Amino acid sequence: LWFKLTLIGLALLLMFLFYKNRANRQRKNLIRENETKQKVAELELSALRAQMNPHFVFNALGAIQYYVQTQEVEKADEYLTSFARLMRMYLEASKEKLISVADEIDLLKIYTSLEKMRFEDLFDMEIKVDERLDIEEKFLPGMLIQPFVENAINHGLSHRRDRKGFLKIEFLNDPDGFRCEITDNGIGYGNAKKIKPSKHKSQGMNIVRDKIETLRYSGVAEINITVSDSNPNDKKYPGTKIMILISKVNQNEKPQINHRR
Repeated sequence: LWFKLTLIGLALLLMFLFYKNRANRQRKNLIRENETKQKVAELELSALRAQMNPHFVFNALGAIQYYVQTQEVEKADEYLTSFARLMRMYLEASKEKLISVADEIDLLKIYTSLEKMRFEDLFDMEIKVDERLDIEEKFLPGMLIQPFVENAINHGLSHRRDRKGFLKIEFLNDPDGFRCEITDNGIGYGNAKKIKPSKHKSQGMNIVRDKIETLRYSGVAEINITVSDSNPNDKKYPGTKIMILISKVNQNEKPQINHRR
């Protein structure tokens, strides 16, 4: 009886050790797999951060060339100086996973001023910040907002020829984090789709969509976007309102150096 009990005990022990060893191997493989996926996500995010919409660069260089050809030397110099500063800030932002809201606002101010010059003041713009929001201590993925602003200008406001276009960018406090609202009184998303050439691909927006998925997957931040008409009762200029909610920002990814100049 004791011999049989000993054999059963050894068999049970061996089975326990076998299943425990297999569980440990599975756990290690899962950890290794997650680490690999994390590295891939980080590489994808680095590639996405480094990309800029070539459409904007092409238009900016075209504007500089136009000012040179029309001998508007001061405007050409002003545009080129701002464009060079914007490129430097883009390069600095592309090195970091997150930048401060303050840095993002600086980027947007320069970018919108260039677009206002290029479109010869077809629109006015305003950037507002919630007084409860500490823009130096709140962080978001770099170059996240600019493509939405670019879309609002190029596909909404640029079609208003009455010079009554208006663009408002607001950074607001939110219980889940903070949000950015981009509102324009342009022709609206639906009308823009009708007149937008089918061969045109918005690379900036494609990059943003990929970036949002990668940010969520890699645990850097959660981004949720809603799009609606800003003034649906106006059939000609219903405008567009984009709400970007930024939450669950991983504070460990914030830059160690303040790049502001």
